[in-house]
Amino acid sequence: MPSPCPSASFEHRTTPSPPVSGPSAAPAYDGIDVRVLLHRDDGRIALHRPAGGRALAPPGARLRPGESLRAAAARGLSEQAAVRTDLDDLEFCHLLHYRDAQRERLLVVFRTQQWRPAGGTAGAVWARPAQPPAACSPHTALLLHGFDEALLYRDHGWADAGRDA
Repeated sequence: MPSPCPSASFEHRTTPSPPVSGPSAAPAYDGIDVRVLLHRDDGRIALHRPAGGRALAPPGARLRPGESLRAAAARGLSEQAAVRTDLDDLEFCHLLHYRDAQRERLLVVFRTQQWRPAGGTAGAVWARPAQPPAACSPHTALLLHGFDEALLYRDHGWADAGRDA
């Protein structure tokens, strides 16, 4: 099955950064979350119920200061889904910038079809992106639809969304 993400046109390059030091060296990224879509050959995506959470969501993590997006993605997979993947197997596929009554978030979404159990994917709900389960949060449904539609970017809940600049 071909990937709905047009990631073939992107090239992953890592450029070393100069070392930073001091109390203000690491910026706070409180509003950035990273999610990973474990994507099976049949097109289904793994969703989990995070510890203490009620809604189904792809595994992921909040970006920490000094951490790369891919490293946060791999950490989230390990912590929430008990699976491991190589950083090079994580393909960027979607960016969701949403706002609701409680928060403003930026979700950076990667997909992978290569992973190894490190405790198993027990408890995962394998869902079709075009038909998110009712137990998903609204932003999870938005990112799954964006992935299914091969959109690289989507925003939601902003007063200027959809207007020409």
